Amino acid sequence: AVTCTPSATTTYSTVGSFTVTLPYCTATVGTVEPITRVVFAGIDNPSARISTGAYEDFTAIVAEVEAGESYTFTAEGNTDGNYTNYFTAWIDWNHNGEFETAEMYEIGSILNSTGIDGKQATNTITVPADAMAGNTRMRVIKNFNASRINPCGTASFGQVEDYTVHVAGGGETFPFPYCDIADSDDVWVEEITKVDFAGTTITNTDVTSVLINKTE
Repeated sequence: AVTCTPSATTTYSTVGSFTVTLPYCTATVGTVEPITRVVFAGIDNPSARISTGAYEDFTAIVAEVEAGESYTFTAEGNTDGNYTNYFTAWIDWNHNGEFETAEMYEIGSILNSTGIDGKQATNTITVPADAMAGNTRMRVIKNFNASRINPCGTASFGQVEDYTVHVAGGGETFPFPYCDIADSDDVWVEEITKVDFAGTTITNTDVTSVLINKTE
């Protein structure tokens, strides 16, 4: 908004939109031995048994979870012979752009799999009760000989895939992440009873609360 001082007339610019993405660390592998299927919370994503992509971006695919609930995670992959491969998943529950140790899940291993023979690694992931609501990033790494504990950098043999996880019913309470009313005990309530905006009418009958959650 630009306001002319002599006339107090205000003119607004056109609306500009942008999307902010968190700068997650990069991960890759030295030799590609692909993940061929990931099944988790509504995701069932088969991918190529023979692939040259060390990293695959599947963030357009979204898992739907609820805070406090448990979900089965299943993964398949091509071990390229009689070798053991391990799967590890990370989910950024607190949306801080980092895959932390507490957000790491060892899924298990497969041995001597073609990636399409049905051999699976399976484990259960429980969504923390205080997981932040909204979309966040999940990373899956398949690694030769040992479960990968570093979500960044270069693994040996395997593959890296990223997905999106949408968390509903997060444990954070209103008005998180916005500030609360720090001096609410000192406020004398004179209530807002009705708001009309952009075709929506919001009414209120709460005459005692300082801050009211009408975000729905």
